[in-house]
Amino acid sequence: MHIAIEGSPVRKGEGYRCASLYLKDGGQMGFYLPDEGVAVEELLQRENFLQEAEDLLVDTFEVRVNWSVPKFDLHDSLKRSDALQALWVTDACDVSKADFAPRTEQPAYVESVNQAARVKIDEEGVEAAAYTEVDTNAAAAPPQEMPEEFRGGDEDLRVRVCDYVAGMTDRFADQRYREHFVPSGWQGKR
Repeated sequence: MHIAIEGSPVRKGEGYRCASLYLKDGGQMGFYLPDEGVAVEELLQRENFLQEAEDLLVDTFEVRVNWSVPKFDLHDSLKRSDALQALWVTDACDVSKADFAPRTEQPAYVESVNQAARVKIDEEGVEAAAYTEVDTNAAAAPPQEMPEEFRGGDEDLRVRVCDYVAGMTDRFADQRYREHFVPSGWQGKR
């Protein structure tokens, strides 16, 4: 990405300068340029360096910034279930201890927690996004409530559930979902 932006705010800190590119939907991405003779590692070894840089509002000035940033598209995802266990969030993940009674009438527990993030820079600008996904067992179809022709047989339960769902109309699927997974106090008219 090569672009010149007139009137960009630049902050001057001890041993570096910081300027930001603005994200498409709000927010900003800061870039830290060490002064000549100052190594990046030296800045990163400072205690509270990033907090110091965020608090720095005194030496801010506006200049033309000629940006030359390589295009990149970084994304990564992490499974966080082990991290929750390490933080003693254990009952929600335990089938025998989880209690989501205020949220659902069906037995439910957390099966996994995943996080993902993406940062992309190209000629169009900067984009960033992140999400956290919590998977629960609540999406599992209760096989005892499927019609008789889908309950038994030699096929795997997953295949039978897929066959059952594949034959549903949108209205019927929505109705079944609401019956099983939306707490009665939340049910509203559509």
